[in-house]
Order: sequence, then structure tokens, then C-alpha cells
Amino acid sequence: MRVADLMKQVPKCIILLLASMCLAPASAAVASPGHGEVTHFLVCDAPPWESSQSCRAKQTHQLDPQGRLLWVSGDVHLGRDAALTPLAVFISSMASSAIYWDGKLIGFNGRPSPDPKLEQAGLREAAIVVPERLASPGFHKLTLQMSSGLSPVRLNHPVIRVRVAPYEAPLEPVLREYLFAITAIGALLMCALYFGFGSSTTPQFRTGRYQLAASLSGIAQLAAEASRAVIAYEYPAQVVRVSLVLAFAVAFSFALIGYVAGRFRPSWLTPMLAAQGTSTAAAILLAPGFDQKTAFVIMSAAALSAAASLDAMRRGIVSGAPLFAAFAACVLLAALAPETFLDRDLYLWMVVLFGGLAAEQARHRPPSGATAPLASGTSAGAEVAPCSGLMLGSGASRHFVMPGHIIRLASADDYTEVFLVGGRSLLHPEPLDRLVKRLSGSLIRVHRSHAINVAHLRTFTIGQNSLVVLSDDSTAPVSRRRLQAVKAAVGGMIGAVTCLTSSSLPRR
Repeated sequence: MRVADLMKQVPKCIILLLASMCLAPASAAVASPGHGEVTHFLVCDAPPWESSQSCRAKQTHQLDPQGRLLWVSGDVHLGRDAALTPLAVFISSMASSAIYWDGKLIGFNGRPSPDPKLEQAGLREAAIVVPERLASPGFHKLTLQMSSGLSPVRLNHPVIRVRVAPYEAPLEPVLREYLFAITAIGALLMCALYFGFGSSTTPQFRTGRYQLAASLSGIAQLAAEASRAVIAYEYPAQVVRVSLVLAFAVAFSFALIGYVAGRFRPSWLTPMLAAQGTSTAAAILLAPGFDQKTAFVIMSAAALSAAASLDAMRRGIVSGAPLFAAFAACVLLAALAPETFLDRDLYLWMVVLFGGLAAEQARHRPPSGATAPLASGTSAGAEVAPCSGLMLGSGASRHFVMPGHIIRLASADDYTEVFLVGGRSLLHPEPLDRLVKRLSGSLIRVHRSHAINVAHLRTFTIGQNSLVVLSDDSTAPVSRRRLQAVKAAVGGMIGAVTCLTSSSLPRR
């Protein structure tokens, strides 16, 4: 592929990268500590005001009340304006708790108990109002009695955040956190409807089931992720929610691999799925928390997809460039902005990705009533001659393909990669020269390793490095040995008859 062809894709790449990466700068503001956040605690086995017990210092993420009853206390400093507005203790945890302010009980989030049978599950997000008479300026002692015996699985970080701030409904901060991501649902639904409609009504989009599966999985993951902004989950149900988020992320990752491999490298489908399966198993077994497991699953799928897109660029498929940029942006977002990746950035990235794929397919979609472009010089009213199709493909299934649906062929050792209308491809177990002979009259050799359907020719550049650009934006080199034959074939297309068919493209 020429540098000039790649340069044409740079604007698309920049748009995709900026649309994704511009989300990252806001991450620090969302993740930064809020007013009155408590990050350091003394952890005790009895109330801290009892002098007979011993305590140890820990940070919030180190607090672990699972299977036991803990007392944790920390210092809170209130400014002079503290009395101007009602204050509350906000607790984000997978535990039940009783809340004490300066040794006085001010409320409960569930009912903690060392016995799971006696414990009442607390909410994942809770807000306990601090009585106005106790909210005087200065330092105060916040104490939590906590237990977590009802979780179906053991968690690495059951206590997420404790802070003191002006009172608001417990879910309002969560809703603000997910607001941008929730706005993505409408766009993702439109993309899913487009992929579903195209795959069910238009032959060349039947392989769009991978995009449909990926977009639906992304919507389901977003719905499960953002549901805690509108549903007050008790912490055992919260564990089920994050498990669903992980499950939908796994489904999305495999659908994404299926789409990219099926589009660019069908022979890589099984190895890529195996690699993603290995990465998924490693994430589930080794990553410390559900967020880390989910992020790693998505990031590994994006990395594999980026590798396949890069290989497509190397083989002359120009449309691989914007996809490579999009998948690389996903990996960067997961690595550089982990705090907001699963809450917001991932879903806005999905909108960019699926919106770009839908726009690309709409641009290449054949006009109504035709399934292949007319040859150069053929009028819309020209006589259409019937053509016979071929059974192509490898593995357990074969697919009926009409010659008019073939854009180009590329040699793959003893196999031939067949590129079709709609951005799809097949790997056929037959050498290139033999397949070209079977398609005599439909395709011509332009290079030792390439053959094209002249009906899909968009640009023919003659020079030191001659090449052709086809209707799917892919390119193929033209060797000096075959240059004159290609010139003759292109000239001979004037007045040629094009085969049109209403039969379906191959299913994958």
C-alpha cells in the first residue's frame, strides 16, 4: 500500500483518536477525592473508645469486614461553613454498617453482625445524615461498625469510599458519574438496529451478525453498569450486577474478535478466539477485582483486533487504518484512564466505533435493486446476462458466491483469500491461479499474488509502482509484467456486460 493511500486515512484516524482520547482529561476530576473524604482509618476489633483493645492503621481499600465484625474510625475536618448546609456520611461499600459520629450512633446502612444469619444487607451506596447539632467546625471522629457476610463471592476491596459532604440523595453522585455514558444508549441502539436490519434484509450484510452481537453486548454491559445509578442495590445484588457486567464484556470481546477476524483474516478466527479465551481465563483467575477483570477482557480484545487491523493495512486494505486507530485508542484509554474507563469512556468509544462501522457500511451499501456495481461504461439499461456462481470457503461449510460479488483475490500459499462486497472475506482451499481459471472472464491477474474484478475498479494508477484501488478502498499492486494486459482489460470493459444477481452473499 502506498504512503499516499494511508495518508488519506489520517483524518479518519485523528477523528477516532480525538473522539476517544478527549474523554480522558475529565477523568482526574471525577476520580479526585471529594470534600471531607476519609482515606486513612484505625481498624479495631472493638469500639475504638474502649482502651483495652488494639488498633492498626489501614487505608480505605485495605478495609476488609468479610466474615467478621470490624470497627473502623477516621478523622474528619469540617470548615467554618459546615453548618450552612446539611451534611451526610456517604459510604460506598459491599458491607453493612452502623455509623457513629464522635461516639454517638447517627444511623445504619443495613445491620452489621458477626453472624451472617443475623446480618441485614446494606446498600452499595448509602448516605447517613449528620445531625446539625453535631456538625460544628473542627475535627470529628467518624466510626463505622462493619460486617460483610452475605456476599456470594469473596471480594478484594469490599470498602470503596467513605466521605463527608453536603447531603444529596445517595444515587445522585452515581447518576452524575454515569450521565455521559447513559447518553450513549440511544446511539448504540440505533447502530444495533442498523446492523440487525441490514443483516436480515440485505444479503451482503448477513455477516453483520458479529457487529449486531457486539453492539447488543455493549448495550447490555452499559445497562448493567449504569443500573446502579437508578437502582439502590443491596451489596449481595451488587455482586450479581458486576458479574453480569463481566459476562457481557466477555460476550462483547468474542463478538468483536469474530467481526475483525472474519473481515480481515478468516484464517485467524480460531487462533484469535483461542487467544481471547486464554486472556479471559487469565483475567478472571488473576485480576484482583471485577473492574480489573472486565477492563482486561476488553483491552485484550482491542489489542488482538488492532493486530488484525494492522495486518490488513500491511496487505493493502486501506480501511484497516481507522479501525487500527480505534482499537489502539481503546487500549490507551484502558491503560491511562482506568478510573473512568468502565463508567464512561468505554461506552462513548463504542459509539464512535459502531457509528463509524455503520457509516462505512452505508457508504459501500449497493443501491436498491442491485447487488453489484455496473462495469465501467455499462449503462443502467444494458442487457444483463445470467452468471453461474461458485461454492467457496473452507472448513465444514461452503458458501454460494456469485462472481459479481467478488472484489479481488489474494494468494495465501495453497489457499486464496476472497474479498467480497460488504467488507467480508473467505479463505478458499484452492491456489490463486486455479481459482482465476475457474472464474475466467470475471477476474484478471494484476500480480503474481493478486487478481481483481475490473467491475469493482475505482482507480488505476500507472507509474513506477502501478496499482489499482477497488470499490472497498483496498489496493492491489500491478506488476510490470502484467501492466499491458491490465490496460487492455480495462479498455475492454467499455460496453461489457455485467452479471447481476439477487442471490445472497456467503454466510459466516
